[in-house]
Amino acid sequence: MSFERDLESIAEGKYQSLAKLSKESNHSYGTKNINKIESCDHVMNQVYRRRDLRNGLADRLGISDRDREPRGKDGGRGGYRSKRNFNDRRKRITLLRIRNIPLETSDYEIEDWINEIGEVESIRINDRKENRVATVGFKDVQLLGTAVEKLNGKEVHGSQLEVETFEVGSKNTGRGPAGPHATGVPTSAKTPKNPKAEPKTKEELDQEMDDYMSQP
Repeated sequence: MSFERDLESIAEGKYQSLAKLSKESNHSYGTKNINKIESCDHVMNQVYRRRDLRNGLADRLGISDRDREPRGKDGGRGGYRSKRNFNDRRKRITLLRIRNIPLETSDYEIEDWINEIGEVESIRINDRKENRVATVGFKDVQLLGTAVEKLNGKEVHGSQLEVETFEVGSKNTGRGPAGPHATGVPTSAKTPKNPKAEPKTKEELDQEMDDYMSQP
């Protein structure tokens, strides 16, 4: 692309200079200058033709100009690639879900379990008709496995806790309770089917979590 721009700029400059020179001299240079001007016309036509073909191909591929950026730091050769590739690699949030918490269990008691495992980034507790559910995010995702090992099957007020990990925004949230051999290792994120999907905001993730928690 840089080569084409340079060629276009040079051709335009030569074309204008020769046209001006020919006009000022009242065509005194004869056929020689006319041939040079026609040669510049040919170069300009080739440059514009290549640019039109490139733009037409980009439209057919569904890539707009604002979605393309140079591969190299200097904006030189190497072509363009879509910015959406970077959005597709966005980091997914893996959280811990604790189910079957008795209603008589206080928030402070739940927070004590979590704080014993490690530093907590977020915690949300929802009440249902028969029990409570806590959703926890750790600053260190490696603590998820430790949390599952310590809390899964833990007896609280005559009930056993059910613990699992899940990814916010993923279609497969693993609704079944964690088994006795659960490791708490987050599942790998699948490649989104729609490459045009934009990253979800924190508010959208919170709303999605609330909707999931409100399901029976």
